[in-house]
Amino acid sequence: GYDRGPLSRLSTPAVTAWCFRAGAWLFIAWLLGWSAAAALTLAAGGVHLLALLLHRLRSNTPLARLGLTASLAGIAVATVAAMWPAVAGTGPVFAPGLPVLACLAAGYLVDVHRGKADPSDHLGGVLYVLQWPVIPAGPLLRATDFRHQLWRADLTMAGFSYGVRRVVQGLTKVYMVAGPLGSTADQIFALRVTKLSVDAAWLGAVCGPLATYFFLSGFTDIG
Repeated sequence: GYDRGPLSRLSTPAVTAWCFRAGAWLFIAWLLGWSAAAALTLAAGGVHLLALLLHRLRSNTPLARLGLTASLAGIAVATVAAMWPAVAGTGPVFAPGLPVLACLAAGYLVDVHRGKADPSDHLGGVLYVLQWPVIPAGPLLRATDFRHQLWRADLTMAGFSYGVRRVVQGLTKVYMVAGPLGSTADQIFALRVTKLSVDAAWLGAVCGPLATYFFLSGFTDIG
């Protein structure tokens, strides 16, 4: 007759999965740099505050639409302003992963405006915008699907094993396939035209797109 209540969610696979999830988030934050991670965290918090405001304005449709338009415009302007020094070649990107965060933020605000996402789940809302594993290269996921996966309690060892296998596949694609292909393409394209043969040019033309494909595919598996 003992009722475990909320503790029933703390199964061994669930605890293990959360440990791996926390480790992945900390690892990506370390790769991005702590200053960039802090900037992205503040940006995610600001986006969630905008989502709460849009949720309150839903009863006033014209004002809600104006708020959504202004929020999306602000996100676009902030993203371009942060990336412009790197595009112009005058400085580094303000925060790596900002374009992906901007897409997640825009999707989150639109879903809140349409009533498809509830910002009352503060932790879930912030974590959706601040998905460290997908910040470098995606993929993008809707807020409702993310929260369903975040708080699901029916995690099994089979599902956890499948997730680990996907992560291993993604790491293999990124570091053992995309890395060597990209390195080969860089070395070929760094050659002078007078030293570049037709065979080498074709090899570089093939390795470059393949490296991009496996890089994005690997990060998709990891995310």
